[in-house]
Amino acid sequence: MAMCRYVTVIVLSTVFVFIRAADITIFYQILEEQEPPLYLGNVADASKLASIATADEFANMRYSFLKTVGTYFTINENNGALSTNSKLDRETICPFQKSCLLQLRIGASSGTFFQPINVNVTLKDINDNKPEFSRSSIVLNIPEDADINTTYPVIGAVDKDMGDNNSLQTYELLPDSGTFGLKFDHSLSGNIEVSILLKQTVDREVLSHYQVYLVAKDGGSPQRSSMLTINVTVTDINDNKPIFSRKQYDITVPEDISVPNKILNITAVDHDAGLNGDVEFTLISSPSSDAQTFFAIDKSTGQLSVIEHLSHTKGAPLSLIVQASDKGTPPKSSQVALTITVTDVNDNPPEININLLSSGSTARANENSPNGTVVAYIGVTDKDTGNNGIVSCSLRDNTFRLSKLSSSQTEYKVLVNKVLDREKDIELVVTVDCQDSGKEPLKTTSSFIVQIIDENDNFPEFLKSFYNESMVESDHTGIFIAKVTASDKDEEENAQVRYYVEQGNADKFYADPSTGVIRTTVPFDREMQDVYTFQVLAVDGGQTKAFTSTATVELHILDENDETPRFNQTSYEFKIQENLQSKTFVGTVYATDNDISDNGKIKYSIKSRNRAVPFHIDPSTGTIQTNGILNREYKNLYTFEVKAEDFGAPSLNSTVNIQVMVLDINDNSPQILYPVQGNGSIKVSHLTPANSVVTKVEAFDPDNGPNGSLSFSIRSRNDNNLFFIESNTGKIFLAHSIQSSEIKDYLLVVEVQDHGITPRSNSTEIKIRIELTKTSASSEASIGQNVLIVITIVCVTIVLSLAIIVIIFLIRRVDNNKLMKDYPPPGKEEFQISETIHLNTNKKSILTKETNLPNGYNTNTLSGGDKKEVSFSLDDHRDSGIFMIANSESGSPKPQQSLKQIHESSSDPNPHEEEHHRMSSIRLHQKLLNSSYNKPLLYHPDDRRQIWSKRHGEDTRSDLSEDVTSDSGRGGSEEDVHHHQMYPRSGIVI
Repeated sequence: MAMCRYVTVIVLSTVFVFIRAADITIFYQILEEQEPPLYLGNVADASKLASIATADEFANMRYSFLKTVGTYFTINENNGALSTNSKLDRETICPFQKSCLLQLRIGASSGTFFQPINVNVTLKDINDNKPEFSRSSIVLNIPEDADINTTYPVIGAVDKDMGDNNSLQTYELLPDSGTFGLKFDHSLSGNIEVSILLKQTVDREVLSHYQVYLVAKDGGSPQRSSMLTINVTVTDINDNKPIFSRKQYDITVPEDISVPNKILNITAVDHDAGLNGDVEFTLISSPSSDAQTFFAIDKSTGQLSVIEHLSHTKGAPLSLIVQASDKGTPPKSSQVALTITVTDVNDNPPEININLLSSGSTARANENSPNGTVVAYIGVTDKDTGNNGIVSCSLRDNTFRLSKLSSSQTEYKVLVNKVLDREKDIELVVTVDCQDSGKEPLKTTSSFIVQIIDENDNFPEFLKSFYNESMVESDHTGIFIAKVTASDKDEEENAQVRYYVEQGNADKFYADPSTGVIRTTVPFDREMQDVYTFQVLAVDGGQTKAFTSTATVELHILDENDETPRFNQTSYEFKIQENLQSKTFVGTVYATDNDISDNGKIKYSIKSRNRAVPFHIDPSTGTIQTNGILNREYKNLYTFEVKAEDFGAPSLNSTVNIQVMVLDINDNSPQILYPVQGNGSIKVSHLTPANSVVTKVEAFDPDNGPNGSLSFSIRSRNDNNLFFIESNTGKIFLAHSIQSSEIKDYLLVVEVQDHGITPRSNSTEIKIRIELTKTSASSEASIGQNVLIVITIVCVTIVLSLAIIVIIFLIRRVDNNKLMKDYPPPGKEEFQISETIHLNTNKKSILTKETNLPNGYNTNTLSGGDKKEVSFSLDDHRDSGIFMIANSESGSPKPQQSLKQIHESSSDPNPHEEEHHRMSSIRLHQKLLNSSYNKPLLYHPDDRRQIWSKRHGEDTRSDLSEDVTSDSGRGGSEEDVHHHQMYPRSGIVI
């Protein structure tokens, strides 16, 4: 897991360098919450110290903190590797800050060299916090008379994350009932202030409590959210007045009733709450009437009582008004009429005559007839006289009431007193009681039947108010959903019910008007919407006014496997270090399927044609692990496909491309190409000037980056510091002019070490022989010239010796057998080194060689005769290895042939021929030394290095370094190079 975090930093970190006269500033970006140690980068490399410090200063550089932030970071004092020391929590270090910048200051010092380096580390946010409310629920009181668009502030959420998308982004109110909404205000500080918006009026008497949920969401991936429960209470206002149970109260009380006596219970209700719904009763009479003195009413219960004797109240009925008032502010009240008839006692019963308005023996009345509708007339007579002949009549049921005709005191109308309901009573028996006013009143009773005629006053009633149905998603129409049934308590046409789907969903569903069967009219896709809720209407057949009822149908769309798994990325790129154990975590792929259950359940696999890759994927989680140990030097990139497949029948699948890059670790030691075991001594003339290059150590490391970057040092020596080595190039120089006492053999042990965190090294021995260069002194006047001649001869000897070594190495490389077939054998055609070969500074290197020299080679061929020139040029063709053979007689070049082609065409080199060419080259060297050719030969070691120095996965081993023995030395000086620039045709430059 640590390696995975290291890889994440390499991907996310971005380095910018600004170099000023005094300070250097570099920038890193890392994600918070990464496990330590997390490698940020190399301060030395990022600040390019190598370009402003000398090689020795850079090699001995030490790094330390001048300023740091807590103990979050650590730096390697030797190589400048900067890493985290602990896990960094952005919300702790930079709470509620848009940008989190940690500023470090590092000092790089070496001797007198000191360079301050400013390091700015930007800590990037990850979505590791969700929006949080300070409380889980709140109570919100809204009066029922609140205006639409009134807002009520609620508490908001706080998200500790401050990334562009990880912070709080939006709110959502659930459920979306249409009664409430959200309103947002942005403060000057950038916070979102949220309020509940009233979108519809509320009525406490209809619904007194709501519960909604405020969801706060951030913009991260995956998205995080939290929820606040809002309990909305609709508070009461005094918007209802008391309602009496009757519209009028008519009672008859005998004049001899005992006192006190309860005679009537009056009731009224108020739908408001609290004091707004608490009712009190009072009696009101006209100023000219004293009826109130005979009766009293309990203000709390509405119980009416007789409090005075009624003997002297004979005559007309007593009329009172009962008032019901609530205790609201201001109070609301209602009134109802109260008629009290005091009967007299007599000895002749009254006679009652009933006249019906309809034919037959039964009266008829439409249900819901208005109050006061006449259903019959009643006439009453009494044979008594006086008070005993005064008759009063009443009805036993208050469904109807009696009303006297204005022209007579003995004739009444029977009026409807309350709503008639046929569904409750098909017929009503009306009983009329008539009683005279005698001291001992006599009473007569008569009855008649009132038949209730039906009207359309009932709503259809569904057998169920809620239908929970389901169907499988389908692209077909006309699929059966449900059958609804409703009945109507009315009769005939008023009870005939027809069915319809509500307007908003009539385009998706159809209800058969007669049967109530509901079918689909469009295809349904569960992934678009999985639940549909709609209303079904039941309409009766009323002619004047039709009544409608509704039932709710909730349709659940069941899943079918019609969605293909989809990866969250079009491709994946992972990185992993080499040499880690098998089953090391590489990365995770993730796919989703919009289906559900098995249709949406996904399993992962590596496609069969990629089974050879050294990786395994967990079928359930998509986690990729290694199957073995990876070697970057063997292969540094793997490409394969992963398949995501659901469990449906039949199953669906999709694939995605995976790239795994193998990262380097320091698992290879430097390999030394030159010198190797068996090399002879390096011969150096005692006249060689100080600071001249004596030889160069060639080495390479197949690792990458710092793991493959090399430094050279002398580990063991017996030269009294006569030589020194350049640490970054491997060049060995003379430290000072050679004294006569220093003319002897030396042995240096050179160590080559890479720059890995745990460096690896290798070493080799170099034998150096200091030789005395003798000069001829014919006369004192020519001493200077002779010295120059001697130096020139020595240089020519060294350069030609080196040229012969290079030629031998190249011959071994390109396979001598092929060259023997393509060119004449010894004795048939002579080749010689071109007299003058110029150094082209635009080329990597120019090699000249002479091959296939006969045993009897004559040095005179240097100045005359047929000459063959062989030149090797890497100019603009260094990758293809093109060389050209030019014939000096014709002046035309021979066809070009690559070194690679020569090598491929020759597979079995002949060791005898190789030895023959080596001896020929040595003899050529000796003859050239004896000839009159006295022009100096120059050698610059940098040119040879350009030929075979390759890295990073390429073959850096030069065949020139294998099994080479030579008594010739390597050398040269800057003065020689200068001499060649002044006299460009004076020697051979390699």
